[in-house]
Amino acid sequence: MNDEPFAVLRELSSAIGLTLSPEQETNILLRSLSGAFRCDLASLHLLQERRLITAASFRQGRKEHTGKEGPLLQSPLLEEAAETGAPIAVCDASLKEHRSQFLLPLSQRGTLQGVLRLARHEAVPFGDREQQIIGMIVDKFSIALDRAQLFQEEEAKTQSLNRLTEQVIKAKADWQNTFDSISDLVCILDCQSRITRVNRAFSLRLNKRFEELIGVPCCEVILHSCPQQGSCAFNSVLSSRQPLLNEMDLELGDALFQTSLYPFVDKDGALQGAIRIFHDITAQKLLEEELVRSDKMAAVGKLAAEISHEINNPLDYISNYLYLLGDSLPPEFPQREYLKKIEAGIDNLAALTRDLLEFSRPQSDVLAPLNMHRVIDGSLDFSGSYLQEKQIQVVKRYACADPVVAGSERMLQQVLLNLIVNALDAMPGGGMVSVATSCDRGRFVLQFSDTGPGIAQAHLTKIFEPFFTTKKSSGKRGTGLGLTICYNIINYHKGEIHVSGGEGTGAAFTISLPLAQQG
Repeated sequence: MNDEPFAVLRELSSAIGLTLSPEQETNILLRSLSGAFRCDLASLHLLQERRLITAASFRQGRKEHTGKEGPLLQSPLLEEAAETGAPIAVCDASLKEHRSQFLLPLSQRGTLQGVLRLARHEAVPFGDREQQIIGMIVDKFSIALDRAQLFQEEEAKTQSLNRLTEQVIKAKADWQNTFDSISDLVCILDCQSRITRVNRAFSLRLNKRFEELIGVPCCEVILHSCPQQGSCAFNSVLSSRQPLLNEMDLELGDALFQTSLYPFVDKDGALQGAIRIFHDITAQKLLEEELVRSDKMAAVGKLAAEISHEINNPLDYISNYLYLLGDSLPPEFPQREYLKKIEAGIDNLAALTRDLLEFSRPQSDVLAPLNMHRVIDGSLDFSGSYLQEKQIQVVKRYACADPVVAGSERMLQQVLLNLIVNALDAMPGGGMVSVATSCDRGRFVLQFSDTGPGIAQAHLTKIFEPFFTTKKSSGKRGTGLGLTICYNIINYHKGEIHVSGGEGTGAAFTISLPLAQQG
């Protein structure tokens, strides 16, 4: 026997230290055995629970076949070797082919790995020495194959674990993206009402990072203090396990939120805490207030129209007869001073009826393109002498060139003159009126402010209501309809008017109108 079988043994020994696949290990074995032992056929049948999982063969040194997944071994000799676990050597010259065969089971750690089959066409038996060397080679191969299979299994487990990890990461990211896409403010609380998770809207509204909110009691974050144990809505939800809707209206910054609580349980039904949701109802509240104001104005307008008509006729009679009475009295008549007071009262009553008629009159002016800077300048020019007389300085800051809106010049001048008159009344000792304009996102914005005593915070929400006036407390007379008329006019122009400023800071009115479409 030559040294070639020992070369095979050395090659396999070297392969044990390498990370090779079972298929690579098998190819090395079959190719080497086929050449070293002059075999016409060398095949390996790998088994798993007596079921063929893969088979490979070399015929005359060339790879012939590789197959996977099959039924039980069909060759009687292969079946016998797998069943007994013992090597089988046969030599029968009467056979047409494969007259000499040697079958050797492979096992590792007490488990059958497969069966090696070597065959020669000539009736040359596999001698004891050959069988011994083949056994040594197969032992080495079995170790290498076991390592390769273990490595392959671990790699498959690692890949499976990586896929699961990726799926978990993706599912978590999808959940977080869904959670963060909710526009309502959402926070998840544990059973002690401590925050465990918040969505992006919650974090942005409170202007706090996620890390700053985790572990903090919800009431401290929202209310900056915690209510007594018995009055806390959170405890009510935990004890009843029922959602609590419309719990309260809560102011956060410049918005109004409606908050609701839902119990939070795990898959086994165990209580984990609660989910708190804050829904922005600012627009809803404004709409409700607008509807109430519209209904109130409609009712007042109807009443105002009826009253003004009932008052105007008698007022005309009184005024005429008062004029005749005054004309018939001599200049030195001592009671003429009383007539002047009566005339002043009639003038005030006439002003009220004019405002009532203006308030109740349906808006019907045709809207046409207007340069708002010209409207503003015209109103200021018209009031120029009064402003100078009261020593009121006017400061203009126009930030956009020639803003054009669709409007009624008469009506918009009435709004501006009303604001100017209010400023004159608010600054009897002089002061400053500031008029600033800008254009933003398709709208013309006018900011009109004065340096008068300002408006009390409690009055800001009532300033546009019919018959509401602050001039009584200042010793002046007013109908309380001027700003209501302004509100209706701006609303007729599809605009908005707002007031701001507290006591001591002056009054500031902001008017926003849609810019006219160009072309």
